[in-house]
Amino acid sequence: MAMIEQATVATAGTEVALIVLPNRSLTRNGMFWFAALQTSTMLAVAVYSAFKGNIFAPLFALLEAGWVGYCLRLVWRRSAGGEVISFSADAVEVTRIGAVQGPVARFNPHWMRVNLQPGERRNSRTRLLLESHGRRIEIGAFLADDERKALALRLTKLLAGATSVDVG
Repeated sequence: MAMIEQATVATAGTEVALIVLPNRSLTRNGMFWFAALQTSTMLAVAVYSAFKGNIFAPLFALLEAGWVGYCLRLVWRRSAGGEVISFSADAVEVTRIGAVQGPVARFNPHWMRVNLQPGERRNSRTRLLLESHGRRIEIGAFLADDERKALALRLTKLLAGATSVDVG
């Protein structure tokens, strides 16, 4: 599944919406079975260790299983978010969806810039910013660098199309 999907076709006078989602390589069912397999393996090793003399192993395995389950649930919920970037003739709107919701950011497409900043240090991630009149918002922070570059290129093309004026 592509992490960046275009909801509508870009034609003159229509709105275009990009839906940007993080990579979820497992389904909900797959995450359940992964956690179940991991927990059962952990408990099997703990029971074996208890028979060999480590009587506290099952207790620590249960504590670890609870902690790992909590962390997996947290990661699953955080990866449920995304962004919808809508282009129209008079506005570009960024709406956060899912777990990381926030206020809608609105920019005038004639004054907006797409800025892909390199990382602060070598091998650090890039940042994709939409900027206008001193305001800025980072988008696609959950994407890989290559996906972020592709998104910047696509946004630049859509922005050029949204701001082109037909003089006839």
